[in-house]
Amino acid sequence: QHEALSHARLAGSYEWEAVALGGLADAEYARGRMHNALDYFERCFALCRAHGLLHIEARNRFMPGVTRRYLGGQDIALGELDIAAALSDRIHDVRGGMMARNIQGEILMDTADFAAAEAPLLEALAVARSLGNRRMELYELYQLTRHAHGLKQPVLAQERMDQAMEIGHETGIHFHGPRLFGLQALIAPDTAACRKALTEGETLVRAGANAHNVLWFHRDAIDACLAIGDNEQARAHADALVAFTSEEPLPWAAFFAARGRVL
Repeated sequence: QHEALSHARLAGSYEWEAVALGGLADAEYARGRMHNALDYFERCFALCRAHGLLHIEARNRFMPGVTRRYLGGQDIALGELDIAAALSDRIHDVRGGMMARNIQGEILMDTADFAAAEAPLLEALAVARSLGNRRMELYELYQLTRHAHGLKQPVLAQERMDQAMEIGHETGIHFHGPRLFGLQALIAPDTAACRKALTEGETLVRAGANAHNVLWFHRDAIDACLAIGDNEQARAHADALVAFTSEEPLPWAAFFAARGRVL
């Protein structure tokens, strides 16, 4: 991506420069370097606004909300996502709106506002299905599994998880796999099922996974281990969460690690 940025500048193409900056932001996000990711996104947007590249800004606009939630300040992140959804709606960018509403629902669940989270999650699922985007359909079913679990609806949670896993095995489990297995462990009906899901998730993490997979796997693994009374493994996952973010500490990770240790 650095090379692409260099060539875009040599060619004098603002459009390709903006695309390269967005790519660099995505790469930093995948490494868990949220400050760097946010910086690249802001540089991308500044270029887009200066040169009328609204379509490039729109397809990336939800990502500052994603990155800011890991840096602290859920309200700020939700504000960013409101802007992203409004922009996507204005120019009829259905994918950008889908992504913004997906993360809106995710953050609203973290604030325990499950009632408010339901509408954006269901809307994102409907868009994913209308686009035939199976990867995003899986992601929305994962989110709705978390939603049902938060509302203490175990049968519905398991039904949605089963649907997500079925799609994952059809399309490739690696992209969302660790997150899926972390949540599967959390909603598991017994200790054996919990440990099996944790083992499968850990295997995928060790094989190499994007940052969001690692972060969310260890977060849910902490609670899953606490639920089955395995405090030693809960501490191990809290330690892993901190270790993964040691080069760039994230308030989000520090919070869930500290919470796990206290519990």
